[in-house]
Amino acid sequence: TYGGDTEWYIAAAEGKFHELIQPYSARFLHPFLVGFLAKLFSLTIEQSFLVIGVFSVFLFLILNSVILKKTINLKPVLLFPLFFSPYFLLIIREVFEPDAFYIFLTSLFFLFLLYEKEIVLLLTFFLLFLTRETTSLLGVILALVNWFKQKKRFAIVIFIVMVISMYLGGVLNSIGKPNIHNLNSSVYLIAKVSFNFLTNVLGVKPWANT
Repeated sequence: TYGGDTEWYIAAAEGKFHELIQPYSARFLHPFLVGFLAKLFSLTIEQSFLVIGVFSVFLFLILNSVILKKTINLKPVLLFPLFFSPYFLLIIREVFEPDAFYIFLTSLFFLFLLYEKEIVLLLTFFLLFLTRETTSLLGVILALVNWFKQKKRFAIVIFIVMVISMYLGGVLNSIGKPNIHNLNSSVYLIAKVSFNFLTNVLGVKPWANT
């Protein structure tokens, strides 16, 4: 048996969405792909998680090579040592978490942003939201930046995609059981985004991460 968050992601990959608690029931995309891959190639769930995790990290580094070469003309070979950095080794070890898949989608998002591919950028943003609900913070920043750059129409479209994503996330959350705090999904999301910002940006941990 597995402890912590792992059991929820495995249950989701096995299609047991009614057994999940919020917010894991809304983190649909990654475990769905794991389950689909496992059935398609007759893999175990554990093997499928590992395959997607390793490929996600590999694609993340490839995409970032393209981004860095485009922005600062950095030679891709200089990124090779990142394959052995503790952070990426930790991500590969924690294969049941969606982190590796999420950073791959995030790098894809910034690649489309760099090349101003707005339609696929919005699609990637939508997929990011189906992977982690805290993507809403990225959406708010993107909308504000485009609004102040006088791209108001695109900022409004971003906001609409956010609303659709949050609505779908709410629908998926309703399939599962309430979170351990018995909080409304919207309240939980606001608290989660606030916690991540305070912890990761300001280095302040206001409460235990549960």
